[in-house]
Amino acid sequence: MSRPGAWARVWMLFKKSFNRSTERKYIAVDDAGNRYYEIIGTRQNVKRGYEPASPTSEPPVLEWQAWLKGTRRFPPSDEEIQFNRLRQQAQKIEYSKIEKQAPRVDTSGPGAGDVGPKPYPKYDDLEYQPGNASVVPVSASSSSSSSSPLYNIYLDDRKLKTPSGKALEIESEALALAIAQEWNNQKKYLNISHMRLTGLLFTALDNPYSIKKEDIVSKILEYLDGDTILFRAGENEKLDALQRQKWDPIIEWANTEFELTLKPSYSIVDGPIIEAESRNRLQRYLLAYGFLSLTGIQYAVESVKSLLITLSVMGYRTDVEDAVDMALLEQIFQSKIWGNVEWAHDVEREELISRLSAGILFAHLTSSSSIRQSVESK
Repeated sequence: MSRPGAWARVWMLFKKSFNRSTERKYIAVDDAGNRYYEIIGTRQNVKRGYEPASPTSEPPVLEWQAWLKGTRRFPPSDEEIQFNRLRQQAQKIEYSKIEKQAPRVDTSGPGAGDVGPKPYPKYDDLEYQPGNASVVPVSASSSSSSSSPLYNIYLDDRKLKTPSGKALEIESEALALAIAQEWNNQKKYLNISHMRLTGLLFTALDNPYSIKKEDIVSKILEYLDGDTILFRAGENEKLDALQRQKWDPIIEWANTEFELTLKPSYSIVDGPIIEAESRNRLQRYLLAYGFLSLTGIQYAVESVKSLLITLSVMGYRTDVEDAVDMALLEQIFQSKIWGNVEWAHDVEREELISRLSAGILFAHLTSSSSIRQSVESK
């Protein structure tokens, strides 16, 4: 008997693709009686599910939830689950002991750093005498080929240049005025750390590492995998409740605003659920910004270690101070119990507010023209 031809075999395989088996392959049964299975014969990823022991049974434990979601390849063993439960119980006992030893501080009132505030110390090292800054439009006879008006910044009678010697020609008048104001705010000495917009513009224009906007977007998206608000501390019930109250609305807003499916991680073993489509949507959104704007966004994201918090500030969902408090949520929670380290915690918070504000403001000022054109074209 002759073998079927090539087209006959293709037709047979095509018909079989519609008649694949949906038989359930049972993997294991947990202590609660839930039965876990995989669907055999699926054409793409393996489908997983479970049959509850009863309609009122408890949901699966975190390890089995991770297996069902596909964030772990192999099903958990009874020894692993038992070990994790014992470790969590030991951590709760340890936290209970620490909480009993902690000083009794009313967490609803002012913290230790809020009582009797003192002025911050001033340091004169690494500073030098500034000049008077002014913004001057570039002459119409300038050799620049840009059709948009450009602005120079002058310190007294000298044109401000980047460290590599490039003269500043800024398209955004608002940004030029803001940078000039930074220079004019330097009174007796020049404090470089207070001139964040100037530093961001110098970095973007000189571009010492010759990076492209795609490189910046890749660096920004790296913070999505370790985003602050996507990792939860399930061991401490009070902290967990506070994280849900403060962080969940930001995740829900981001999922709605950008059509994402992000889910936080409550396990010390598995990370948050970030699907490829969600990552691609955020990538396309960020690539819509120019190089200068992305420089500011990257600076803001690196400051608070959270892309989602930064986007919520960019989208006028959260103000800067609330965003910094969300980024420092666990530290603030512990400070309410143990008290602030003198200067350190307050200085860190003010520093983050300054850095985040500068990054967001720089991004807005360098993207305002493109945003305006986009709005007018609709």
